[in-house]
Amino acid sequence: MKILKCLFKGHQLEKSIVNAINSNNWLKRCSICGLYLMHGDIGTVILTKRQAMKLKEEFEKEFPYSVGK
Repeated sequence: MKILKCLFKGHQLEKSIVNAINSNNWLKRCSICGLYLMHGDIGTVILTKRQAMKLKEEFEKEFPYSVGK
């Protein structure tokens, strides 16, 4: 399983799929295991693709100025 590789070596993260004002807040896909990691001031959460896309859609609805940056 690819997730085991990430558990031992760490995730290899791509560019954030949301454009938050605070650079500490991001939602990135791991190019190894394919899971998404959401990071903020309180920590990091692992999400599935479905969860991440729903969250991205909700974020862009709440913060329309962030789309297209």
